[in-house]
Amino acid sequence: MRYFTRIYWSEGVTLSKPKLKVTGLSTVRANTPKYYRTELKNAMDILITGEIDKVIDYMQGVREGTELQEPEDISINVGVSSLDYQWDETLKKFRKWTGVKFLGAPVNSRACLTHNRYIESKNLDINDIEPGDKISFLYMKTPNPLFGSSNALGFRDSKIFDDKLLPYIDRKTMYEKGFEKPIKLITDPLKWDITPKDEQISDDEW
Repeated sequence: MRYFTRIYWSEGVTLSKPKLKVTGLSTVRANTPKYYRTELKNAMDILITGEIDKVIDYMQGVREGTELQEPEDISINVGVSSLDYQWDETLKKFRKWTGVKFLGAPVNSRACLTHNRYIESKNLDINDIEPGDKISFLYMKTPNPLFGSSNALGFRDSKIFDDKLLPYIDRKTMYEKGFEKPIKLITDPLKWDITPKDEQISDDEW
C-alpha cells in the first residue's frame, strides 16, 4: 500500500499540529542528498493540498536553489565495494572480465575510479578512494577535464572541486534525480503535470 496523508487525530489525542504520514513511498532515502531532504518534506506538505501551481512554483525554487549549493550538499552518499575494473581505451569505459562476459562498472565504482585517476594525474594531495569506503558522488557534464570525461565523480574530500571542476557539476541531473524523481513517484500516478511553467507550451504557440 502506498499513500500519504495528514494525521489530525492519533490514539485518542487531537494533535495541535497535523503530522504528515508517508507509507510505501521512498521519497527520502538514506542516500538522498542533504539539501533535498528538507525540501522533499516541504514539497509533500504542498502536494497533499493538490494545488499544482504551488507545487510547480516550489519545485522551481528548489531547482534554482540547487545552483547555489556546495557540492557535498547535493551529492549522493553511497558505499563502494569494488574498484577492480580496467579502463578500455577503445570503448572509453571501465569494465572487467568475469570469466563469462565483460561487466561494466556501476556508477559509484566508475565515479571512484575517475577520482583516483584524476588526483593522480593532477598530483593532488588527496587520498585515494578504496573499496569499503563511504563516498559521495556527483554527476558531471561532459566533456570535462576528468579522466575519460567521465560523467560521474566520487569524493570524500570536497576540496577536489576547485574552480576548474565546479562549473562541470551537472546540477540539472542532480536536481532531477535527487528531488524531481521522488516527487514524480506521487504526481505521475495522479496524472498531475508538474512541468515548469517556462517549459509549458500553450495552444497559441502551435
